[in-house]
Amino acid sequence: MREYIVLEEKIVIPDSTENFVYYMNFMKDIIESRENVFNKWYDSQRDCVSVAKNADDILEKIIYPVIDRGTDYLIKKDICDDIFDRQSNYIVGRDVIKRNYLSMSLNLLNDIICDMFDEIQNINNTQQAAKQYRELRKESRGRFVGGGFGITGALKGAAEAAMLNAASGMLHSVGNTMGNMGTAVTAVTSKASLFKKYKKILLDEILEISTIIIIAIPDIAMKRGNIQFDFKINNQSPNADSAKTIMLNYKKGIIPVNDKKLQLLNALKNDPQNLNIYSIIWNEYIEDMGDLKNMAKFFNVPLEDEIDRISVEHCEGIYKQYCNEYISSKNPVMAAIEIEPQIIKAVKEITEYCQRRDIELTNIAVLDKCYEALSKVEKRLKIVAGIEYDSRKHADQIKNDRKIFYDYLKKQEIEDVGVLEGLQNLKYESFEYQNNLLDIYKREIDLRNYNLIFTNIQNISRKYFTSGKTKAGNIETASIDENFERKANFIRSITNMPENESPILLINFSTDGKSGLLLTNFAVRVYAKALLFSNKNLIYRYEDIDSIECAGNNRFIIRKENLELRTFDIDYRLNIDEQNLLCDFLNEAVFIITNLNENDRINLNNIKCECGTYLAKNEKICPVCKKMYLKEKGVFVETVECTYCKNRIQVGKKFCKICGKSQIDTVNITDNRQLGQATTAYCSQCGSPVLSTSNFCSKCGARIAVKQ
Repeated sequence: MREYIVLEEKIVIPDSTENFVYYMNFMKDIIESRENVFNKWYDSQRDCVSVAKNADDILEKIIYPVIDRGTDYLIKKDICDDIFDRQSNYIVGRDVIKRNYLSMSLNLLNDIICDMFDEIQNINNTQQAAKQYRELRKESRGRFVGGGFGITGALKGAAEAAMLNAASGMLHSVGNTMGNMGTAVTAVTSKASLFKKYKKILLDEILEISTIIIIAIPDIAMKRGNIQFDFKINNQSPNADSAKTIMLNYKKGIIPVNDKKLQLLNALKNDPQNLNIYSIIWNEYIEDMGDLKNMAKFFNVPLEDEIDRISVEHCEGIYKQYCNEYISSKNPVMAAIEIEPQIIKAVKEITEYCQRRDIELTNIAVLDKCYEALSKVEKRLKIVAGIEYDSRKHADQIKNDRKIFYDYLKKQEIEDVGVLEGLQNLKYESFEYQNNLLDIYKREIDLRNYNLIFTNIQNISRKYFTSGKTKAGNIETASIDENFERKANFIRSITNMPENESPILLINFSTDGKSGLLLTNFAVRVYAKALLFSNKNLIYRYEDIDSIECAGNNRFIIRKENLELRTFDIDYRLNIDEQNLLCDFLNEAVFIITNLNENDRINLNNIKCECGTYLAKNEKICPVCKKMYLKEKGVFVETVECTYCKNRIQVGKKFCKICGKSQIDTVNITDNRQLGQATTAYCSQCGSPVLSTSNFCSKCGARIAVKQ
């Protein structure tokens, strides 16, 4: 006798019920395997003729193992006296079960096989063979004998058919129906169809026979061994109707609150194999469920599986409630960033729910999805300006310090007197800005260098795309990449770009520049030649851009405070990581361009000298200070006048590029010696300063010629 405490009440399991549960557990595996065993055997037969010839296998491979398993139970319970011989290989046991419980059912099975053979004969149109076969079958019908089935219906051996006991009688009508079905089927015209049809008919009868065997074994145990069984068929208890009524009232909500617990307890006692009752008690009275799980396990009720199902379903509901924007977003990373507090709340509720109910968190897949989303947020927010920092806290410090740094620079020119000192007086959080401010300041000066803008933009593109291209297209930079000027002129013609707007960088969606994304000194342009008058030719001025965001599905959003969101698409299939990478690059490139001095941005087509003078297009010598611009280095250098052709040449150069004359032997200076004055000039060979009174350079020994 077993006892369980459920809902603070004792539930006593009588011996008869315990015996039945033990027996059902003992027989469970063999019963559940019958269908698979039959299907495997049947599928191994070639056709109906093969099934009929090998029908004895049904007994040996499918039915006898069930009887043998039942015999094991009776032997285990020491109910074997004059019925079973332990050393007889179960032959006697099989005979007892067949004779007393399975006579009619096995005859019905025999009839089904005979009917199948009848239809085969009809299909083969062998009338004479069919007639002979029916005569033999007529002789065998109604008799069950111990040997088995034969294809002619003449059963092997001989035995006397006995009366069925009460247990077999319970299924008499079912078996009779099956037999009638077998004998009344209409002949089919296809052997393949016939083979398929009889598979289902035979299987149904075999399962009926298995049920009879399950009844027979306890019947023998009660009669011979005086063992009591609380008889159940198909897991239905005698008081199941009472439990069903209680559950119906519960569903309708008409049970008073104070009586609900007692009513559920009565339902459980009346039907201890009802999964629905267990799951309701577990869900509503988790604190008082006591031995509920152990009781369910004893009765083979899959409560644990049901708990897993309910828990998963409940947690999925929490996940959808808080994380729906993330689930449905085309850019889940950005969506996760926006709803991070909701994702954290979902994690908390799911975890608390599982802990209260003692559920393994590893079984909840949506919890992993929440952690995955938070991991994406963490990784994304650790990146600032294309650099990933060691922690999110560190990245947040860098973001705050960058804002302080750039907010200060908005009010003045970076190289104005006192700017560095002002930056140094600001309060920073990160180690970088506290200890490396001078380096950051110098790097920012380089980034704002008017003459290095194209190189800087190219370096930024290389930081994000090491190959120099995205999957959307090649990245080409003005003044650096070959053929850019030709493409720029073409783009001007199809976009009506004004003369003072200067292309800086092109993401070329086509090989010839007919479509792409262009950054200029004034705007972001998305264009395509074939769509000149469509919304694919778009312009977004920098003053109307706070940020560029990825919406997913190759769509990008232009965001500006107090303005409606604007979008543009690119005609390339990039995955979401590639889209976010492109978006980060565009934001940083726009940031660098907009940080340029306003006059510098306007005159971006021109070169700016160190003295502040803008040089005309293709002009290399500053008309004011006479310095020369070296394009490859992006710097201005000192020049001197060629002695022969008067062209300006870089100090230290050996030959004049215009006239080709050597500059090594002479340096032209004004002869002030006649005036008794010594002035300073520079040696054309090594660039060292020399006095006008000297005849030779003291550094390299070059001769000094005096200009009269």
